[in-house]
Amino acid sequence: TDAIDNDHTSMVHQLLRALANTDSKPQVVLLENVQGLLSARHEGKRGGFFRWLIRNLKSLGYAGEWRLYASGVEAMSGDRVFILCRQEGVTSVRGSLLSLGEEDRG
Repeated sequence: TDAIDNDHTSMVHQLLRALANTDSKPQVVLLENVQGLLSARHEGKRGGFFRWLIRNLKSLGYAGEWRLYASGVEAMSGDRVFILCRQEGVTSVRGSLLSLGEEDRG
């Protein structure tokens, strides 16, 4: 079964739909998932779902990078994939994240 048709990916669909249907897209999007995201099938191809996700984020004006980290926590099931995306016009993700943190300090 393709991951794109799986109930476990419905949150991804909701996120993409929300990003597509808003005029005020966030400058930064951080996604986290299990390592299996990297090998999930789409159109019968292993890893196809991850490529599909990246293509969709790019079509919405986002560029970014991903990393795989060991969870280091027994309660979590295995390694985690983090995808950090920024709108193509945003030059510094770090600056954007720091600005968000400063607003919370009030």
